[in-house]
Amino acid sequence: MSDPAGAPPETTQRVRLLLDASAVLAYGRSTHVGETIVSLGDEAGFARFGISPLALAAAWGRAGTATAADLIVNLTRHPRYVALPVVEHHALRATNPDLAPGESLQSPWNTWAHLPSPDQTHTVLLALDHECLILTAVPEEYGMPGITVTIPEDGADWPDDASGFWPT
Repeated sequence: MSDPAGAPPETTQRVRLLLDASAVLAYGRSTHVGETIVSLGDEAGFARFGISPLALAAAWGRAGTATAADLIVNLTRHPRYVALPVVEHHALRATNPDLAPGESLQSPWNTWAHLPSPDQTHTVLLALDHECLILTAVPEEYGMPGITVTIPEDGADWPDDASGFWPT
């Protein structure tokens, strides 16, 4: 039940995986992205996936075709999808990655200053907040082993960095 102000109800369902812009775009091209989302239902508690609003906007801007744009819309209607917010400290960090800890933002994490885009920075911040992994086609851009899971090419097996991701 929503509160009178229109805020969504609290959820106890865990966000287990974040899709970055490259994974959102790969959703229509790779069976692995859809299979990964379906596998979240194997977990007790019906785990969820999320997408940074900045990554969603970046993917939308690079969709290129109406079909790709439609797939992005369909992805956000998936029953396991949860919309994630941009909170103030995330917006500050994503748009000012060179801020030193203590400059308007207290944080022990300063590992994202090398990331090439605000959407990737925000995805990392959300992954740290939710203690989850990032599904990506471009793990080399993150340079953060242990936080990313690489989408394999169709027909290929999952890479070693996917160990520990699948429910046991």
